Formats: sequence, structure tokens, C-alpha cells
Amino acid sequence: MVPYSADAYFALFSDYNQAIRPVPALALFLAAGVIALATRSRQNRGRIILAFLAAGWAWTGLVWHFAFFDVLNFAAPAYGVLFVLQALLLLWIGVYRRQIAIGFDGSPTHWLGAMIMGVSIFFLPLIDWISGTSWTETRFALITPGTTASLTAGVLLLSAERARYALLVVPLFWLAGSGLHAWALDIPRDYLLSAAGAIVLVSCIVFRETRGRRTP
Repeated sequence: MVPYSADAYFALFSDYNQAIRPVPALALFLAAGVIALATRSRQNRGRIILAFLAAGWAWTGLVWHFAFFDVLNFAAPAYGVLFVLQALLLLWIGVYRRQIAIGFDGSPTHWLGAMIMGVSIFFLPLIDWISGTSWTETRFALITPGTTASLTAGVLLLSAERARYALLVVPLFWLAGSGLHAWALDIPRDYLLSAAGAIVLVSCIVFRETRGRRTP
């Protein structure tokens, strides 16, 4: 069990979104930029995309977990450290060492990645609003944990480099935990987060096995 209710959880998101205005609108704009760069650009924009994602992980770790979520969950500082570490990994592997190329080639795996990105950026916040929560309680990618993790996982499906696996560990771990959190608080729509993680994991395994069979 978690030490808070769903009502308290969404009330905290309301306080958070109002306290950081206009950052939610900026986050939505940047997240839309991520999916546009990942799926529409003919050039590799991996460094820019991963820099945006790193900023989102760092913000979520430092501001959401350390400054807000700690009032509900004593483990929030540990989560914050995890998110900051993921931000540093994105910067080190993707931005500094340039080991991740991101591009859309129309393959089924890439379409799944694009779908997960779209769900993370647009569909999950829309479901929050349709489900009766206030617009101030909406969880946007790049500033809240689950949507940031699923957006990152979707982006990394558009990369074929082995280095992506190091960057997928934390997002997939978080998405798996989101299912348990959804069950504990009775938030059925959050099962979509765990579903996104499962799709990414299976896609990575299938893609790796397929590539291995085609290699002479």
C-alpha cells in the first residue's frame, strides 16, 4: 500500500502545476517538438531530442520529487536521485558521446515508438482531463514521472544502437512500477504506462532476435 490516496496525489499535482506556471505549457510545446523531430526530420536529431529528455528527467527529479512529492512519499528523494541519474546518462551517452541516433523509417517498431510518444504527450493528459480531474491536475510529459518515462521509452524505440538499452533501464523500471501504483490507488488509466513499458520491452527483444537471425 502507498501512504496516500488518489485524491491527495492529484491534489498535489494541482498545487505543482499552479506553482510552476507557465512551465506546463512550455513542457507540452517541447514534448511536441520531441515527437516532431523524432518522426519528421530527415536528419538525425538525436542529440537535441535526448537533451530535451534529459532536461525533463532532471526537472522531474529535482522539482517534482524533491520539492513536492516528498510531502506524500518518504521515498521521493530516492526517486529524485534516480531521475537525475537518468538525466546524466542521457547527457553522457546521447549528447556528449553521441551514441544514439534517432530516426523514423516506417518500420512496425518505429510506428510503435511514435504511438507511445503520442500517447505520452497527448492521450494520457487528455484521459486525465476526461476522467474528471481538473486541468491543473493534468500530468504532462517532461515534468511528471510516468509520462516522461513512457515518452523516453517511445523515443528509444526509434534507435537501433546497443547504447539505448542502458538508457531504457530506468524508464522501464518506472513504467513497471506504475502498474503497481495504479493498482494501489485504483487509477486504471495508469495501466497504460505499464502497457507502454511492456510493448517497448517486447519490441526490443523481438527486434534484437530478428536482427540476430538476419546476421550471417
